[in-house]
Amino acid sequence: MESHYTSQDSKHDYLHPNLNNQKMYEMFKENYASKGFVASYSTYCNILKPQNISFHDPRKDVQSM
Repeated sequence: MESHYTSQDSKHDYLHPNLNNQKMYEMFKENYASKGFVASYSTYCNILKPQNISFHDPRKDVQSM
């Protein structure tokens, strides 16, 4: 998801606000555990951190009245 105000010049990639690290980790386990890929939550977060992924917060893009 691309934000158009405060993060316009950001190098972050923004994901849907319904996602978070824990939900993404659960999806990772569901999709890849059967294929032999396993990682602890802390390892998963350590790998994700340098990817510059953030979760979109629409309040920053809403104009105040």
